[in-house]
Amino acid sequence: MNILDASCETLNPDETRVAIESLRDPDWLKLRKIASIHASRCKANWEDILNEAFCRALEDRRKCKKNLNIIVFLDGTMRSIANYRNKASKSDPLEHVIPIFKETDEGLVITVDLPDNCTPDNELEAQQTLESFEELFDGDDEATMVLMGHQDNLPPNEIQELAGLNKTQYATVLRRIRRRFEKLATEGATK
Repeated sequence: MNILDASCETLNPDETRVAIESLRDPDWLKLRKIASIHASRCKANWEDILNEAFCRALEDRRKCKKNLNIIVFLDGTMRSIANYRNKASKSDPLEHVIPIFKETDEGLVITVDLPDNCTPDNELEAQQTLESFEELFDGDDEATMVLMGHQDNLPPNEIQELAGLNKTQYATVLRRIRRRFEKLATEGATK
């Protein structure tokens, strides 16, 4: 057998599963640390990055050479995932999460529109952007309650009831939210 041929052999999905199952506690800690580093580069959750690496390996979308340590292989897979997400996130997140403000009988209504061609990565980015919107209103309990109500797709009258707001107060909070969104969009466009 040629040495080059041996180095090109890859694990099949079952062998990959066995290799992952054979990891010990220190290996898992190492993987978690590696995943955290890669996740921080693309503003993702370390568990998501690690799970996606497992999925790609177990679904045979990423192939591990037989002579390669499984941790090194998973590190490379997570690096690839983080690089892809990082490149994808260079676009304006508001491109994928479009706040829409509609005036109704009950006041201003905020909805979020995702493009039809929205990929799972775009949806994840959209969710993260919504979370950053919530951070934008940290300390503003009224705005946070209204945002959470909108995220749960509650009608305005239920949001008003839950937040303890009358229609005028609700409209004032929605204006404050809209202005902060517009400011965030303007700042994002200038970066």
